[in-house]
Amino acid sequence: MKRTTLVKVLLAAASVSAAAQVTSPTTAGYLSRAESMLAAGNYSGCLDQLRALQGLDDADEQVAWLRIRAMSVADPTAAVGQIRSYLARYEASEHRTEAIMLLADCMMRNGDPAAAAAVYATINTSSLSVADAATLNYRHAYALMEDRKYAPAAELFEKSRTSGALRKNSEFYLGYIAYCQGDYARARQLLEKADLNRSPGFMASYYLAQINYAEGNYAAVLGSVQDLLSYVDVAPEYIAEANRLAGESLFQQGNADKALPYLRTYVSTAKTPERSALYLLGTEEFKLGNNDQAVKHLTPVATDTVHTDAMTQSSLLYLGQALMAQNKVNDALPVFSAAMQMDYDRDAREAANYNYAVAKFGGARAPFGSSVATFEEFLAQYPNGRYAPVVQEYLVSGYLTDQNYEAALASIQRMHDPGDKVLAAKQQVLYALGTRALATSSTEQALNWLRQADALSRYDEKIAAQVALSLGEALYRDGQYAEAVKQIKRYMDEAPVSDPNRAMALYDLGYAQFAQKSYKDAAATFDKFISMPQNLGSEATVDAMNRLADSQFYAGNLTGALASYKKAYDKNPASGDYPVFQQAVIEGYRRDNQTKIATINRLLTEFPTSSLIPDALLEMTEGYIQLGNNAAAIDTYKRLVKEYGGTEQGRRGYLQLALTQLNAGQRQEALKSYREVVRLYPTSEEARMALDELKRIAADEGTLAQLGAWLQSIANAPHLEVAETDVLTFEGAEKAWLADGKTARLQRYLIDYPNGSRRAQALGYLMEEASNNGRTGDALTFATEIVANYPDSRLAERALIVKAGAEHALGRGNDALASWTLLESRASTPEVLNTARTGIMRVARDLGDQPRVIAAADALLASSTLGSEARSEARFSRALALDLSGSTDQARKVWEELADNTDDLYGAKSAYYLAQSLYDGNRIDEARQRVENFIDAATPHTYWLARGFILLSDIYAAKGKKLEAREYLESLRENYPGKESEIFQMIDSRLAKLKKR
Repeated sequence: MKRTTLVKVLLAAASVSAAAQVTSPTTAGYLSRAESMLAAGNYSGCLDQLRALQGLDDADEQVAWLRIRAMSVADPTAAVGQIRSYLARYEASEHRTEAIMLLADCMMRNGDPAAAAAVYATINTSSLSVADAATLNYRHAYALMEDRKYAPAAELFEKSRTSGALRKNSEFYLGYIAYCQGDYARARQLLEKADLNRSPGFMASYYLAQINYAEGNYAAVLGSVQDLLSYVDVAPEYIAEANRLAGESLFQQGNADKALPYLRTYVSTAKTPERSALYLLGTEEFKLGNNDQAVKHLTPVATDTVHTDAMTQSSLLYLGQALMAQNKVNDALPVFSAAMQMDYDRDAREAANYNYAVAKFGGARAPFGSSVATFEEFLAQYPNGRYAPVVQEYLVSGYLTDQNYEAALASIQRMHDPGDKVLAAKQQVLYALGTRALATSSTEQALNWLRQADALSRYDEKIAAQVALSLGEALYRDGQYAEAVKQIKRYMDEAPVSDPNRAMALYDLGYAQFAQKSYKDAAATFDKFISMPQNLGSEATVDAMNRLADSQFYAGNLTGALASYKKAYDKNPASGDYPVFQQAVIEGYRRDNQTKIATINRLLTEFPTSSLIPDALLEMTEGYIQLGNNAAAIDTYKRLVKEYGGTEQGRRGYLQLALTQLNAGQRQEALKSYREVVRLYPTSEEARMALDELKRIAADEGTLAQLGAWLQSIANAPHLEVAETDVLTFEGAEKAWLADGKTARLQRYLIDYPNGSRRAQALGYLMEEASNNGRTGDALTFATEIVANYPDSRLAERALIVKAGAEHALGRGNDALASWTLLESRASTPEVLNTARTGIMRVARDLGDQPRVIAAADALLASSTLGSEARSEARFSRALALDLSGSTDQARKVWEELADNTDDLYGAKSAYYLAQSLYDGNRIDEARQRVENFIDAATPHTYWLARGFILLSDIYAAKGKKLEAREYLESLRENYPGKESEIFQMIDSRLAKLKKR
């Protein structure tokens, strides 16, 4: 039988057409040109010529045959369908076997070796020549090999090996298959026979290099690699891998200098470099001081979660050291933490522990972690380790830089015989604890720490001076004014003139002297403070000016006081209601009542919402009375009782109105005013005083019976007679309460005398006891009765404060808002008014009523009597409301100003909210800088510090730094001293998300 050849031959017509004119427009011409172009490898040109012959029956098969041959190279994907159509249409074609071969070839070109192998298998080799059968076996074997069917592929390569033309290639692939199967001896035997001068034989050098590397024959690796790199047609990925083999082999031989160029080339050219090469290159770059490159190469090894082994642990250790060398201690800390949690290499773990402790000592941010405790843990775990002597030295120094001062103090106290360095550290730790307690208004605790620090003053004179200043402030807050003055003066004597806290010392000293009523000394001190070139800011300066004026006023220096009040006003007119009011008072003392009245009118015009207006109206009536203008005085009293009747000043105004009317001969009008006090405010002290006058007048007129009857018609009005047993019973219960704090007799008094004359006072005592002991419901009950039944008593304001606070605490926001608003209308002092407005602001903040928050904050900030802590809260709350209302830029500006003082609670909250706002606005780098500044400020407010660390973790996660994000969260969960459940919920939810990524 004649065997069909598989060589690429032209049709018989090709030899005929070869002599024809290639430009012939006939069918034969197109066909001739197509065949010529196919033979020349111009497959696109061949297809263009064949398009003109489509549909010609006399040349249909020939055209189709030429077309599939050209398409199998030009477009193998489309050719698959064309070849299948050809085979279906021309089942008897003499080219059928060749067409099937073309189909399989196209499948190989399309990357489907399994399909190609299946097609090759359909060809009957018995109909082929020996040479063509060998070619078929070779192609079939190659397809099987590409499909990783190594055993059947090897059998076919053995058959194609018999062909001289295919022998070398077949042996190469047999060697490759042996290599893939791990039979390195057979692979080496076959690959060493490969023809290194042509493809694919020259790739034998590559696989021989792999075999030598796997067998540890590193010297032979380099020769094979150099052979491979001498060829120009090697694919880039093989060149990259060859560089890796050479580099790692040279490292194994201890020749790092020669290895580096190979590894650098490999890492720069490989798409996904091997961990081993990255690790070797990274560690060597670190040893050479190339820390940027070390970090770059070690990071993917250290953060690879798929492979976790000794290499991972070692890479973490080196990476952390490289980051430390770059002064990136905060980035290094979580890296060392990860390394010290692995157990693959004990030496590496010990080194990681040591470096972790050093990084923390160097100022790295560890959520609530103590560097001292870390050193102690290290010594406990490695008492005789190679780092132990150095760690012992760090331990003493660590006390000075540790932010967890309680743990540091406990550690020092466990030492049996601490040396001078440790005691000096203890002095600083106690000082830090004392100042933190002061910042959180824990005065008693602050005194405890600071007195202990003061006992160690000989160890560090500079710290001793600062201790004296803080101790003076604590003593002042505790009401020990003489001792406060003594300690602050001690600071003034011991601290250098250039000490930055000298201004604060003068300010505190002035207040302590003022509280002692040493007004001349206080005036001199405040004057020094004001004249300092650098002080505590404009608000403190204005406050000091007012206190200077107060001191001069109480010392009898009216002229000096008047000038000082004017300067205080000029310094900050926007909050100048107090100095203007005091000017009016001084003018009254100087008997210049015309100027006094004019000054009060100025106050009423410039500050219509001032809390001082009720007092100002009282002063104005006094001015008119001194001028003999009783009519104007009476009109002013009427204005006072009309606009501020619910205040203590308003009630006093009624009494003074009645007295003025009596003096003016308006007896009936006076009686009417006295009666109005009793009718409108029957439970007030002023009602009792009015009743005393009414009884005196009624006794003179013989109308006591009528007065008694009238009193009976007014609910809660005082009676003409008070039962002696009622008073005696209450006084006994009161003495018992004041002696031992027991409330049983007070409660019994309420039962025995349900309408007792002293019921309001008894309720007041019980209200305070319940409030102080956290019994919010009981406190609310007592306060509510006082407000309802004794709204005019002097206890009513305090009861409203307790009532509103309890309602807020119990979640009754609208009730609390109503109570605070009522208190605002009745407040008799600036302090109470500020308390009411603060309550309104807080409740509105919780209720989400942003306009009301802003209005209340504005009213607070307009007062010159607001303290610094309350001012911070008002500014923070206003900023928060602005942010929630869409004015984020304005809010950030305020938060940025407040964030300068994170010792203050609202300074800490502002620092956090500013960073969170920037993060929410996708200003990630700015947010990171802000939150890091906040953390580094070492705020004493642990809840907000924890929120800062959680935000920092979010920022790292957003930047793709999962290792750092996770380590911050895990450290925070382990070390956070608070118990707030939401903190731990935030931590756990974020850790769960990080595990899913």
